[in-house]
Amino acid sequence: MVEIRDQVEGLVELKEKMDIIELQHRYVRSVDEKDWKTSVELFHPDAKLYLIDAGKKRLLGNKTEIETFYRGIAEKDFIFSRHFITNYTVEVHGNTAFFKSYYNGTYIHDQFTWIILGRYDDKMIKENGQWKVMEKEIDHGWNDFLIPLKDLKLKKEAVKEARKKLLIIVGQMVD
Repeated sequence: MVEIRDQVEGLVELKEKMDIIELQHRYVRSVDEKDWKTSVELFHPDAKLYLIDAGKKRLLGNKTEIETFYRGIAEKDFIFSRHFITNYTVEVHGNTAFFKSYYNGTYIHDQFTWIILGRYDDKMIKENGQWKVMEKEIDHGWNDFLIPLKDLKLKKEAVKEARKKLLIIVGQMVD
């Protein structure tokens, strides 16, 4: 009997973790798609958002400031943006959970590409059957990597030339 109960508890914990991971994926997608309303809806009404730049943590604010922050991101004139969460861990303790992950983001503007490598550290709570972000720390980590697009175009030509040379070498090896 104990074994079945342990299995059921394990499945319940696994479902909770998957719900939290799904919420985090919705968050990342909403930011990338400039859907600030969804980004904000994922936060608890009493949530707090922290930003960490150069090792300095500052409170951005509560729900009103959180909305202003995500509206601001949505209004940026990036042509394309994608960021990915990796190496995440999820700990569930009843109706409280902790989600930690790394993220890497690529933001393309008409003049440059911006790459950010950082981490998220979130505290989640479950109310009325739904997980919400109660505290979110966004650590920008390494965020000063800008690539002017003209440099990328030059590198693209160099890659084409290298690929041609490689094909010649591989062709000679096969003959």
